[in-house]
Amino acid sequence: MTFAGPFRQHFHASADDRDSKILEFDGNKTVGATGLLGSQVANITTTNSLIVADPNTQTNTELTVSVWVYPVMDDSGFENDGTSGFGHSPHTIFAQYDEDAEDFNIRLQITGNYSTSKGKVIFRVRDRVINHTVETINYNQWNHILISMESAQNSNTTYNDKIHLVVNGTRYTKTSTTNTLTGVSVNGQGDQLITSDSDFNFVMGASPSDPGSGYTTGNFFYDGAIYQLFVDNVYRDMATYSNIQVFNQTAKRNNAALPNQSPLVLITDFKDFNSGLNNPGTIIHRTRVSTSTRSKP
Repeated sequence: MTFAGPFRQHFHASADDRDSKILEFDGNKTVGATGLLGSQVANITTTNSLIVADPNTQTNTELTVSVWVYPVMDDSGFENDGTSGFGHSPHTIFAQYDEDAEDFNIRLQITGNYSTSKGKVIFRVRDRVINHTVETINYNQWNHILISMESAQNSNTTYNDKIHLVVNGTRYTKTSTTNTLTGVSVNGQGDQLITSDSDFNFVMGASPSDPGSGYTTGNFFYDGAIYQLFVDNVYRDMATYSNIQVFNQTAKRNNAALPNQSPLVLITDFKDFNSGLNNPGTIIHRTRVSTSTRSKP
């Protein structure tokens, strides 16, 4: 007998909590706009990196990221990146800082355009930066961001990169034959996507500006909700629409419908922070984050 629908969560139980909860990041925008993390800004910081290669396979050249975001926009001084120097757009969903290279290894952000209540996706993974040139993120409502990448170096030292960015079900693609496609620009190259070096921390809700201080200062703060963050070291061709639907429709209410039950990262709760393969270690900093009463997407 198989349970489905709303009854499933009452009968399904496992050690890693397969039914995700909504994480609500509720910072003090008035104080947080001064650039201090402290107790005013909502964020989570762990002692270990989350997004590193599968230790069993060391697969580094493929990647899938899926996450639902509900960014809140209600304070122009906080959102804008203008002349005051205290603006926090783009807003950081998650970030991973390589302390050896003194640069971000992986970072997902969305811009904040206060005049339109819309934003764009910015995704950094090692040497690549994906900039969405179209405002497809709608603030004050749920949005789905899906990224799939494959990097393969050939004998001519050129790169056959496949990059799919899908926002709210609409796909934007870059391949080896086109440097850019409408709506997307990509900078950088290299055959490594996910590093096997886990010697840096993972942060949700902010970008650390001084890791040497214990990740207690930062900027580009996020305000809103995050749901079902999934990261896997497998490339999926989003030209096949059913691959989009798995994340955008089928799995959005039920983690058991995700295509991999042991991904690198599957965050289900702000307390039990990761249900995936990689261990985030100790949560060393968590302020103004709770489970949300919002309806799921």
